[in-house]
Amino acid sequence: VLKWDCEAWQAVYSDLPSKQSKVSVPDPRRVTTIWDETRALTPEGMQDKIDACIAKIGPSASARAFVRPSGTEPIVRIYAEASTAEQVEDLTKDIRDVLIEMLP
Repeated sequence: VLKWDCEAWQAVYSDLPSKQSKVSVPDPRRVTTIWDETRALTPEGMQDKIDACIAKIGPSASARAFVRPSGTEPIVRIYAEASTAEQVEDLTKDIRDVLIEMLP
């Protein structure tokens, strides 16, 4: 067990630019995820396309992203994070395009 105080923990954490967005879809229930909602299970192939969007940003960007269906609205939410605000915008746009393509 690490015996770190709050300052030590804060020293190893760096906040990255992030964005939450949403896409209107006819039926958000078509998107299913694993238990912690960080990876899409359906539609088949969608997670591979999201992973490709993340890879396109590049390994040095510390990028990550995931989507989850809303339980109350006809939308799918996008969560994206990367090293720069520009990378976050590009990642969000690319994932939005994937959702529009796969959830017509």
